[in-house]
Amino acid sequence: MKKKTIILSLPYAMSIKNLIDKKFIDEFKNFNLIIFSPVKKNKSLFFKLINKNNIKYYRYYKINILLNLINFLINNLTTIKLLKKKKILTLETFKKMHSNNCSNEVIKPFKFLNNKILNLFSNDMIIGILKALRFFVTIIFYPNYLFIFLKYKPKIFFTAHPFANIDFPLQLFSNFFNLKKVALIHSWDNLTSKFKMSYDFKKLLVWNNTLKKQAKYIYGYKDKDVKVVGIPNLEDFHNFKPQTKEIFFNKNNLDNKKKLIIIFGPSDQYVPHIEDLIYKIASMSHKNEFSKKTQLWFRSHPAGNFNFNKFKKFNCIKMEKPPNSFTAKSFNEIGNFKKDLFLFGNLIYYSDIIVSFYSTTILDAIYFDKPVINPLINLDKKNSIYCKQEAYVDMWSHMKIIKKLKGVTYVKNYDQFKKYVNIYLNDKNFNQKGRRQIFKSQLNYSLGSSRKNIAYEIIN
Repeated sequence: MKKKTIILSLPYAMSIKNLIDKKFIDEFKNFNLIIFSPVKKNKSLFFKLINKNNIKYYRYYKINILLNLINFLINNLTTIKLLKKKKILTLETFKKMHSNNCSNEVIKPFKFLNNKILNLFSNDMIIGILKALRFFVTIIFYPNYLFIFLKYKPKIFFTAHPFANIDFPLQLFSNFFNLKKVALIHSWDNLTSKFKMSYDFKKLLVWNNTLKKQAKYIYGYKDKDVKVVGIPNLEDFHNFKPQTKEIFFNKNNLDNKKKLIIIFGPSDQYVPHIEDLIYKIASMSHKNEFSKKTQLWFRSHPAGNFNFNKFKKFNCIKMEKPPNSFTAKSFNEIGNFKKDLFLFGNLIYYSDIIVSFYSTTILDAIYFDKPVINPLINLDKKNSIYCKQEAYVDMWSHMKIIKKLKGVTYVKNYDQFKKYVNIYLNDKNFNQKGRRQIFKSQLNYSLGSSRKNIAYEIIN
């Protein structure tokens, strides 16, 4: 019997890191696989797995400017139309941020949701015309994709991130050829903080029940068509065996007698004064202002600009950029993502406190039951609440849930920051009940078998 062909679309390096390992690939042994990603071929583990399993590999083609423009118009019009029917807190907050002149680069694309002309034209006829134009533009500019579909006759299409523009032509052709379409929601905020998805899917795979409820409410999916599969990258933690503390500390020039505070930095697009904030925390540690001696490990955001030279005067802080496999960008090289994950796991495992800003590193910390502090320290006093750091946790759907569960400590000034650092340094179990609530609500699904579940839902 001839094997069916499945296309796996992995738009970001994170898609590869979160999904690809031997156990996941082995689930497809009775199928022919075609994988698309942005990564150039190299000697990484990713390509070793591909070559060993005779998987066909293609890089995405660059998205045409005209197609990007049409997509952008359709995304805005369909999202405006959706918001007329559904109340989506995060997107409504984006609109109000723009109205109050306190947006940032991440939210910038959503400024047209307030546009009066687009609101006027957000109807089925205009959207239908644009979708027809988009179809013909895709056919004209992406004949290579069309040839792949005609040559291999795939039966199933899976995307690890249905909101990524780079794999949109694949979504279009999979829809045109009536393939079974399956999508994994890439992260905890995607259903509430992205433009409306371009296509419906036979199955939507989500991390937890919170996302399942959102998918049913926003997109009208039936209960049976949304599958809770857990958080795939937590599988690496579930099977994690750390180095000994002595080896880890010696290898990374850490002092075994000092407490370790890990800081996962946000982009300066979110927190424009992030450098000053980290500088103040480093100064507090350097001057031994905490109740116990501390050392800091700061990992910056990949999209941010950060002056590391500014911190050379402090011997208490280790600073680094995240590896390519941890970024959400289309890097040419992914590196040894399993090695990167091993370092990341040890980093959290041996930390005493995690400082995180609106990031999924909150969930990583919660998995290991580590205290989490999220500074909501504003640069200056602004009139609008939408311009303050509090807006990110009070008015963004996914963070509002985290705050409600009371497992993360939010501080609004440096005195509060020092206070709670000292509390956690003296009692690591402080606020543990709240952390367990977050674990139960957001993380406790398919632990250790998430990737296998994802593969099963793709195949069946």
